[in-house]
Amino acid sequence: SYAPLVMKRLRTLFGVSDDSFCENLFSSKLEVTNNEGGASGSIFLFSSDRHFVIKSLTKDEVSFLRSILEEWYNHCVTYVNTLLPRIYGLFKIAVGTRTQDIYYFMVVNNVFDSPISVDEIYDLKGSTSNRFVEPVKQKEALRKSGKLPTLKDLNWKYRIHLNAGVASELCQQIKFDTLFLLSMHIMDYSLLVGVHIAKPGQTYTPSNSGYTRRSRFQDYYGGTRCSVTGNIYFLNIIDVLQTYNYKKKLERFMKAKVLTTVTSYMLKKDIQQEYVQEEVQCSNCGHKEKFRFPLSNQVHGNRCAFHVSCRRCNISSEYVSHVLQKLDQNISSLEPEAYQKRFLSFIKAKVIPILK
Repeated sequence: SYAPLVMKRLRTLFGVSDDSFCENLFSSKLEVTNNEGGASGSIFLFSSDRHFVIKSLTKDEVSFLRSILEEWYNHCVTYVNTLLPRIYGLFKIAVGTRTQDIYYFMVVNNVFDSPISVDEIYDLKGSTSNRFVEPVKQKEALRKSGKLPTLKDLNWKYRIHLNAGVASELCQQIKFDTLFLLSMHIMDYSLLVGVHIAKPGQTYTPSNSGYTRRSRFQDYYGGTRCSVTGNIYFLNIIDVLQTYNYKKKLERFMKAKVLTTVTSYMLKKDIQQEYVQEEVQCSNCGHKEKFRFPLSNQVHGNRCAFHVSCRRCNISSEYVSHVLQKLDQNISSLEPEAYQKRFLSFIKAKVIPILK
């Protein structure tokens, strides 16, 4: 166990007793969750009561987290309503003597720890490049598992309307959290949003009861309730251990400079018109037909998503042009200051509007 005294203080801060923590983690069977092949390749486990998430880390991530642990603790003490992961434990487990037999894990809060259903989950970064899950893939995931996959920025269709005071507090907290991440040179994080879709006639009693101490923004069964739709939203900032290292700098150079330049050259060479034509498969009936999408959308910085209507079943769905995506330079990999500004602007404009 790394930094046991600091972890104990963090657990106490968030209302988790040592006895209940140990009982849930070490005396009960852990549940493996479907990782959906996430980009990080991390392993995710749930405690038996689903109060805690156990996430695997790399050795480098553990070293980095230990190096900023004092600052992390101080931030949590200063901002008890933080949306950053609540870290309860950091462990190294050896099941053999070889390097590949050593595993690192951290234990954090389960943001979806609630008695009500989470119907949709979004991973929001504020970028648009490769940030769309196509309807066909959504339908396939529903068929296989009965659940939608984690959706992304270009799939986002909600606005979390709160009273002006709460909305302002929430945006301010996200600002404080992201400024802290900026001070630690961290980027590429996401706002994880779970959505419980309110049913007609369904009523809720405000409740912040739960296993751990709830934050200001968890007063409705672990979430916050939209004043317009009645939907309940669960919010957490995740993937908070990525620094702007040489790999991320190289990724940005390759995507923003090399690949878009090559794609742009090929388009100018092969397409002597203002449109690109692509075949689109209807997610409802499977019918395929070709649509034209304007190249000017990328020239003027507009999004790459379009509404298309199937001529066979007349069902309308959203489609992201693959060609325009290749030209999109609004990628996730940015230097920390630019990333923080874009992320915060996106949250205020598209996620949590503050009504004046």
